[in-house]
Formats: sequence, C-alpha cells, structure tokens
Amino acid sequence: MTIRLLVIAACAAGCAALCLSCGAPRTAPEAAPGEAPEELVPLAREFVALMDAGEFEAAAARFDAVMAEAMSPGRLEEAWNGLESQLGQLEEQVGARTTKEQGYDCVYVACRFERGRADVKVVFDAGGKVSGLWFVPPSEEARS
Repeated sequence: MTIRLLVIAACAAGCAALCLSCGAPRTAPEAAPGEAPEELVPLAREFVALMDAGEFEAAAARFDAVMAEAMSPGRLEEAWNGLESQLGQLEEQVGARTTKEQGYDCVYVACRFERGRADVKVVFDAGGKVSGLWFVPPSEEARS
C-alpha cells in the first residue's frame, strides 16, 4: 500500500503533464482483440532504458507530433527524476505486457526500483511513435 501511495504521489507531483494520450483511435489487425502487437515491447523497453540512461533528448525524439509539442525533453527529465526521487534508481525492467485500451496500443514495462516497483505505461500511435506516457502502480503479476 505504501508503494502504491508513493507511485501515486510521484505521478501527482511530477507527472501530471505526462498523462497525455494523443492521436485518433485505430485498430491493429495483426493483434488479437484487447492486445497490442508484441513488436512494440522492445520499443517500450528501449524508451524506458533511454530515460534511465538520462538520454531525454533521444527518448523525446520517439514522441509523436502532439506529444512532442506537449512534453519537452526537459519536462520528461523532470518527470523521470520525480519518479526516481520517490522510488530510487531503476534497478531492472522485470517484464512487459501489452494491451489495447480504447483503441490505443499500450505496453506496460514493469520496473523494479531501489525502494519499490512501478509500471511505465507507454502508449503508441499507429506509426510506432510514443503518444502517451504514465507511471502507474505495478500490475498484480509484477508484484509477485
């Protein structure tokens, strides 16, 4: 419960601007209903790795046009640093799962930090660009 509150506090404090979902809903015929294409998993993992490495310019270069206008590399850095101030340094990515939510392709990258866990929800547009980003409490399977 404490970890959940820390993640929620981190989201409220530094990540409000990241709660963006841009672009029009679409379908992905290669994915089963309710699932995003598996080929998005490596893209999401690389995106998280770029933030962890402090490569915010490179991470922001993966944004779609609307996300790029709303979230500068500096703001992305502030949000990531806010998450790390709550949970500590990222120790490892422990898994990933795909979903389709309201027509959007989403990848949840399960992350273990020094003082807790969180999922990084990366939303993709039809062209594989990042169109949304959230830091959320870990899923049930990531907690075990």
